[in-house]
Amino acid sequence: MGGKALGLIEVNGLVGAIEAADSALKAADVKLLGVEKISSGLTTVKIIGDVAAVQEAVAVAKVAVSKISSIFSSTVISRMDNQTEAMILNFKNKTKEIELNVNSETLNCSEKTEEVINSDIAEINILEVTEVTNPVKIEDEILIEKVDKCEEKIEEKIELKEKKVYTIIEIKAMNVEELRRLARQLKITEMNNKQIKFAKKDRLIEVIDKHYREGDK
Repeated sequence: MGGKALGLIEVNGLVGAIEAADSALKAADVKLLGVEKISSGLTTVKIIGDVAAVQEAVAVAKVAVSKISSIFSSTVISRMDNQTEAMILNFKNKTKEIELNVNSETLNCSEKTEEVINSDIAEINILEVTEVTNPVKIEDEILIEKVDKCEEKIEEKIELKEKKVYTIIEIKAMNVEELRRLARQLKITEMNNKQIKFAKKDRLIEVIDKHYREGDK
């Protein structure tokens, strides 16, 4: 099987990793070997295929991810040695596991509100992803849906604990993820959850500010 190329795309966050994998698989005839969390929120997407196909897939994935997240690094290893390829492919039959950890304990969405608020931010560790072809898009969508439900439940509990009205200066100082979280907490009627997930910072600031202004009337 020698002569295959390996594509590595290192992105920031789970959503960026899923977008990279999905875009790469749609762009060219490549296979997904795995998605591995490294550290500090960095996740590596690994794909394999012919040299030209992998190069095209990596290029398309970089453009797609740059719209919603950030690319840390990427590379294409052309025509891997047989030993290198064998080492990489050893991971393909391992079972996919998703762990949601809070202070080294499994995050349970039914935990008490106080425990969720006082816990550290949940770490989502993708340990291994089984090699798939056509089912990958469906599995990615299911994964996103499960993570979103957990995030929404946590945010609802936090909202019950403390509901704060932010000034426009505070809103503009927030990053995109904080703005999306706030938009869901406020139950913005102008956007649904899917639109909030992919909205850019300027748009989120606009609808949140509008929500507060309309509430003051």
